Amino acid sequence: MGGSTLPAGIGNEDGHFEDLDFLRLHSRALGKNGLSRSGVVGLFKPKFDFETCDRMLSDQELARESLLLFERKRRETGAFGWKDPRTCLFLPIYRRAPDIYSLIMFRPCEEVVASLLSRERKVLEERAFPPWRRPQAWLLSGKWETRFRQLRQGYIEAWVRYNTALLDHIEACEPERVMVHDLASFTANWGQIAGTLGQWGFQCAGHDFTALAKQTAKRELGEFSDHDKRRIEEISVRFSSLINGR
Repeated sequence: MGGSTLPAGIGNEDGHFEDLDFLRLHSRALGKNGLSRSGVVGLFKPKFDFETCDRMLSDQELARESLLLFERKRRETGAFGWKDPRTCLFLPIYRRAPDIYSLIMFRPCEEVVASLLSRERKVLEERAFPPWRRPQAWLLSGKWETRFRQLRQGYIEAWVRYNTALLDHIEACEPERVMVHDLASFTANWGQIAGTLGQWGFQCAGHDFTALAKQTAKRELGEFSDHDKRRIEEISVRFSSLINGR
């Protein structure tokens, strides 16, 4: 999807495949509002800022630019799609666009947060501590571990925010314009999904997604607070019901 996408990087050697036009628009909007351009949090700003995210959505210039980009893409290519996780933060804007469809892939909190933490450690190691400075990294390990504990909580908050936004989006859309899956469901039902995508304007017949799918490793995050457990479980149960058609 998209003619220009984000290539491979640290923690994602196969490539990110995020549409650069949407990615740059979203990153610029986040940065303009003092948020992390990644759309989540970082070592030096580990707290997820909900209030600023909400205020950002009232920016009429941002809404205009986002919808203009959508219309330009549709005019140039007809049916098109894009992937950028930051899109979850902008869904109330994109719902104003005509003929928009959503394919939503649910990922468990443990998997997402552990993956982000692993990537952040790799980035820190490779960029902040090249080989000749690795001994210094060991000296500072206590400081970094404190930051990573804060970052872990920030990622949990971001996961809750993103998935709550997705659930709100699902409720606001017509059922025939949304598909909700996790990797197991998507792989098992690929034939049916390809047919629906065909109705949406994407010719996927003859393409075997199951040959490309990679199973993700089971990850453990350790103990959650009771508050986090309740929020994660509530969101996970709601997605499970949607995926299983209940």
